[in-house]
Amino acid sequence: TASPAPTTPAAAAPIECDAVLGSDGYAELAEDGLEPVEPQLVDPLAIQLEEAGGTACAWGLPQSDIGLTLVQLPVPDADWAGWEAALAAAGYVEGGDAASGAYAGPVDPGTGLPTIAVVSGDRITFLSTAAFAALLAPHAI
Repeated sequence: TASPAPTTPAAAAPIECDAVLGSDGYAELAEDGLEPVEPQLVDPLAIQLEEAGGTACAWGLPQSDIGLTLVQLPVPDADWAGWEAALAAAGYVEGGDAASGAYAGPVDPGTGLPTIAVVSGDRITFLSTAAFAALLAPHAI
């Protein structure tokens, strides 16, 4: 028999780069010519999420600096207060209008676009551009 899995959300629901967006999101990536690339994390919140065990995904337009970087982390209920403090410390403000649960972030110095974090269900997702925030795959609470 298999040993019981830990009860952390990460063990219960591994995050895959081909499942973090809804079908509309992947259609948008294809329409924009964005292909999977190696994530290059520069945003402090994105780095913090990955270091905590989050999954980093990135898509880019070949021979350009156009792209999307995303980091998603499942968060146990007991850790939410700490992550809310981390969002505030990184300059994220609740109430971005791109998606429900959005936190508007600082402007990415590389792209000049504002970053965003979305709290949805049991996850925090960093996105390098707010344009894809509404295209995240829905997750059960």
